[in-house]
Amino acid sequence: MEDIGTNGTSLSYGDVSNRNKVILKEAEAIWEVRSAFGLVFEDHRELVIKAIAA
Repeated sequence: MEDIGTNGTSLSYGDVSNRNKVILKEAEAIWEVRSAFGLVFEDHRELVIKAIAA
């Protein structure tokens, strides 16, 4: 299934899926940086990563 973007380009499911994986990896990296700086979040890791990636 292909969707046409606003600029006329098409995005495949694979393109979107790959981009989502990149965003998730970036969110996980932010979590690790948080740890290095000693920052503490009240929520669990998974909730914070989902919020960052959203």
